[in-house]
Amino acid sequence: DPLAPRPPTDAQVREHMRRWREAGAFTDLFLPQPFCAETCATPEACAAARELTGDVYVQRVLSRILTSTIDESGALDRLWDDLGTALRARRPTPVAPTDLLRAFAGHGAEWLTTRRGSQRGWSYADTGELCERLRAVLLGKVDQANTAGGGTAALVGALQETARRLHARQFEPYPVCHLVCSQDPPLCLYRAAVADLVASRRYQSPWRDADRDDAASEDKRRRQTWEICQDAAYELIEFPTDDMPEEARTALDTAARRTCLCFEQQMLADDQRKPPRTARRILAHVLGEAGFGEAGSGGEAGSGEAESGEAGPGEAGR
Repeated sequence: DPLAPRPPTDAQVREHMRRWREAGAFTDLFLPQPFCAETCATPEACAAARELTGDVYVQRVLSRILTSTIDESGALDRLWDDLGTALRARRPTPVAPTDLLRAFAGHGAEWLTTRRGSQRGWSYADTGELCERLRAVLLGKVDQANTAGGGTAALVGALQETARRLHARQFEPYPVCHLVCSQDPPLCLYRAAVADLVASRRYQSPWRDADRDDAASEDKRRRQTWEICQDAAYELIEFPTDDMPEEARTALDTAARRTCLCFEQQMLADDQRKPPRTARRILAHVLGEAGFGEAGSGGEAGSGEAESGEAGPGEAGR
């Protein structure tokens, strides 16, 4: 259109913009993410949730929930309070608890799935699908807690289906993946989460101490190394407890042992002091401590319980 012969007055501009804002036709375009319209009740909650996605402890809690839920559906309900506890301790006073949970359901799901998609080389479409599935599950839990009704079983099932499809194992990155993760079809569910933990170097010193002490032991067993593997895996996935249903306990026991052995394989791969032959020999001993036979199955992941009843890390946990 041609320019008007004279510019509009300030009052006319103000009135025009007031009507434009009230109409709200383009409001969503100014949100940090498209899903904010659904998840973020206030700008303050949105900003707090975005900041919390950079908190390493909160990241680990969310990752543990997802990793556990992929293996066992009931893990979501059992671990849900862990996420609430982590967020409450970091919640800005002006932000309502439910508002923060809903906002984090959006931004936390985006952070975690983007991280996993980058690690695994997923397409943007596949990463987006997993993000939508996880966000729906988290929002479902928030709504369930607030309304004391509804369920998330169908949402969890859709999340598991997508996650297992994306975690199909295309090759064996480490020597005994075929024994440890023997699902049919083969899956690689724990590698990315374990890789983040290995890269943090938090277990570098204790793992090397255990490796040295086990090598010097008379029977050459890898007891201390197996303990460190369990400590590490406990950060990444839920461990079974006696009060769980048998089916859940069996699923989590297998998943916990698989996570332990994924950690051991990645720690050995990261240890440049050891040639592959030495690493394979050590790995064979650790498999024995884990109760894995040639078929890749065996005993309990943990040999005791923490005070809370869940097999936990360190001496208190086993």
